Amino acid sequence: MEGIDSLEGITITPDKILDCYWDRKNKKYKRVAISPETLYRHTWRMVILDRVTLGRLFSIVETNIDMWELLLCENIRPFLQEAQQPPTEDIEELKHLEIFWDAEVNVVDGYRDFTFSPTLMGLMEDPATSEDIDMGVEFTPVNNLVKYQIRLRPQVDVVVVDYDGFKQTGEWQQLDNIALGERPFTVLDVFKAVFEEISFWGNPTERDKWLGTIKERILEVEEGTAKLIPWEDVKKRIDKKIEDAKQKRDTLNLLGEDNDTNQNT
Repeated sequence: MEGIDSLEGITITPDKILDCYWDRKNKKYKRVAISPETLYRHTWRMVILDRVTLGRLFSIVETNIDMWELLLCENIRPFLQEAQQPPTEDIEELKHLEIFWDAEVNVVDGYRDFTFSPTLMGLMEDPATSEDIDMGVEFTPVNNLVKYQIRLRPQVDVVVVDYDGFKQTGEWQQLDNIALGERPFTVLDVFKAVFEEISFWGNPTERDKWLGTIKERILEVEEGTAKLIPWEDVKKRIDKKIEDAKQKRDTLNLLGEDNDTNQNT
């Protein structure tokens, strides 16, 4: 990879893990190889992926599964086992996997709630426009994903979504898209994004069960056998839950204020 000697942090390649750091004594960047077993000690460091596949990341985790499960708070063994199975499908439309920053400001009841996390998605070409679009992979068996390269998208674009408007109209309204520049990923960011995405629906058995249920419901809708609920009724239920939550919040705030008053008197 061009310029790798001056990129401080951890670089993962198909066959090596390199630690590049500033040597104060010699006043130059120094690059040394580290073992996969010790990568967990560098989770806070900035990371670069150089032609790295999902399978390569799995092979690193396999060298110290217990430590990675502790760091990620995930049961990763079922996915590592699934990755060893032969692929069952070639996903032709998938170009590569990509880790990006999922950054949103959700406007709810006049308040702005900011969420920010590294996220794994697939990248595919839209047949209609020939433009690259994101593709969810949380339902895809990992043995069908291990061959694909993972790339990093450090650009941070904050999407502002108006949930208050959705409650009124039933349509999502994006208020703004704010470009904040770039933020590099750490080693932990990368592995966290991967395993949070592939475990979104639980382990592989639970994931496949959910997918089967969703397919059954879609088929029922298409065949006209499903009992559907009008949007107006659904909206009333949502509004009632929101109103109940507001009242509960206001009551708790009031009780807190009374408690503060009693303590001060």
